[in-house]
Amino acid sequence: MKSKILIIDDDKAICETLKNSLSEEGYDAECVYRVDDALTLDLSNYSLFFVAVMMERISGFDFLKMLRSYDATENTPVIFCSALDNEEEKVMGLNLGADDYITKPFSAREVCARVRAVLRRSHIAQQWAYNISRGTHEPDITFHDLRINRNEKMCYINGEQRNLTKTEY
Repeated sequence: MKSKILIIDDDKAICETLKNSLSEEGYDAECVYRVDDALTLDLSNYSLFFVAVMMERISGFDFLKMLRSYDATENTPVIFCSALDNEEEKVMGLNLGADDYITKPFSAREVCARVRAVLRRSHIAQQWAYNISRGTHEPDITFHDLRINRNEKMCYINGEQRNLTKTEY
């Protein structure tokens, strides 16, 4: 299934460029030009949000705060894009919970690479959370008298627990 990406930016040219580039990469990309319009959609259907910071009425920062307050979207990745390229704005966006922050102007190729990276990390985290919630356990590794319990990160020799350093483990 294609990852669904919502682009929220009041600059229609940027939206269309990103939509076309992401679509060429195999993503299902949609555009809206205001946060208000995004809020009318079922946001739980999206795998990633690409959001401009400075927008009319509701900022990208405020949108992120809203996303993080809902169970269905609290872990959905967000990439900010903004002409604000000072360190304070970037740090603030990342501290609010954004997964990346890209400054304008940007190349579409770089955006696609960053989207791939963020989605890759997100899918790994989702799989890990899914396995934990299902109680999935990694099988022990055994070799002769040695047994390594990968879930507890413990080592046993002849059934006796051995304390190992991280490097030894």
